[in-house]
Amino acid sequence: MNCINMNFKKTPFLKFKMNKITIVSDILKTCSDLAKDDYWKLLFLSLSEGKYTKYVFITDNIVYSYNKKKKISYMIQSDKDIHLTLNELYTFLSYNENIYSSYENEKKKKLIEEEKKNKKEKEKHIMKWSSVKKKSEKEMLIISYVLDQKTQYDLNWNDTRDLLNLISTGFLYKTQVSNDVVMKDGKIKYISGIEYNQDLKKFENLYIDQRIKNTTKEKHQLFSNGWKRYYDMILKNILQK
Repeated sequence: MNCINMNFKKTPFLKFKMNKITIVSDILKTCSDLAKDDYWKLLFLSLSEGKYTKYVFITDNIVYSYNKKKKISYMIQSDKDIHLTLNELYTFLSYNENIYSSYENEKKKKLIEEEKKNKKEKEKHIMKWSSVKKKSEKEMLIISYVLDQKTQYDLNWNDTRDLLNLISTGFLYKTQVSNDVVMKDGKIKYISGIEYNQDLKKFENLYIDQRIKNTTKEKHQLFSNGWKRYYDMILKNILQK
């Protein structure tokens, strides 16, 4: 009984001899024998027989890839260690063609999920504002807090920007310090002194005393305008997502 499926697409590199497929690369055939994953066994076997996928083909012991809008090639060398060839071909095809077996895709998925889980666990252990060292991380935590307040108090664009500016200038002039920030599960839950005034329908910094208001008014206004322009750009990008 003939077990070979003859309904495949004929290619320029496919050779026939008495209804049997001729091996065009013994090295690829050996790679197929050595591969432990069934998917890669079949892939290397197909390439060894001259069959190829949409963007991969073999000729004259050179494997070509066109998937990234340019031709990339890997030359199969008979004098190279076969295990090294197997690993290099695997890297070449998986990187350039994004080819992975179902087992590898599942493994990658679990790895990503594990990384997300570890990140969440790490965030939960951020219990103090002083433990956040990077400026960029502090900025994103403040922005996340401001967006939470925007939702809770139904703030418009200007009020949201003003709250962000209020908190930022508070930290700059040290009316707010690390101990004023209450953290939970890696997020800011409360900033002491930053309170919502129900009568004025806006947030206020209750820790700004008259001395700071009078002696640094001009400097505060100049800095405040700079922060507004900076955070306008950030908030627009976030709110538009």
